[in-house]
Amino acid sequence: MKRKLLPAGIILLRGMIYPLALGMLSAWLFYDLEPPAILLVVSVAYQCVSGVKRERSEYERKISEPFRDMLAFFRNALLAGYSPEHALNTATEGVTGLYGEENRLARELNQTIRQLMTGYSLEDALSGFGERCENADITEFISVFNLSKRTGGNMLEIISQTATILSEKLELEREIHAEIGARETEFKIMCLMPYGILAYLRMFSGEFLSPLYGNPKGYIFMTIIYIFCLMCEYGGRYLIGKSLRA
Repeated sequence: MKRKLLPAGIILLRGMIYPLALGMLSAWLFYDLEPPAILLVVSVAYQCVSGVKRERSEYERKISEPFRDMLAFFRNALLAGYSPEHALNTATEGVTGLYGEENRLARELNQTIRQLMTGYSLEDALSGFGERCENADITEFISVFNLSKRTGGNMLEIISQTATILSEKLELEREIHAEIGARETEFKIMCLMPYGILAYLRMFSGEFLSPLYGNPKGYIFMTIIYIFCLMCEYGGRYLIGKSLRA
């Protein structure tokens, strides 16, 4: 049976692909793969960390919408008089039918149902579900839900409030992403333009850049250019992140 990467593994892998590829390209463009290219290690490591953070943020954003729909299915089943376990099964079928079996949330919900069928308690199964999803909204909801179940609280009210808050949050995020989406694409293109220009010159006018390789003055000049490119990229990402957090 083919094993699938866990969400954390997917996030780590996707977050590192772009920085590593860009680091190898930079080593060739700026230093011609010579020893000073070792200076790029710190930059690549920092970009990997930043890339993983961005991938995690995107993962949480994509899993929140199916979770909102799951809450609606779950609430409707409880209103129909189903037990929490049966309601969760109904919600799982709803999410699977709506998003497909390969959807991340649907896969985790189906695993939770299998755990219930093998004797897990609802609280333990939901706790494991929250840990696997690695989403703050899901984890907080499960904590409150389990506490309410133990103390006899109003589960329907908790689910309704959570769904409302999550819907408002998703709608706000969607508006923000739509507003800055085009500018973010332009920013990414502008960040890659210096590398594209250097690659073009290296492939078609190599003699123009050859004095910059193999000597200390060339290394210093290319390092200054590289640092300037990084500062522009990090400054742009900071402004985009600030806009998303506002």
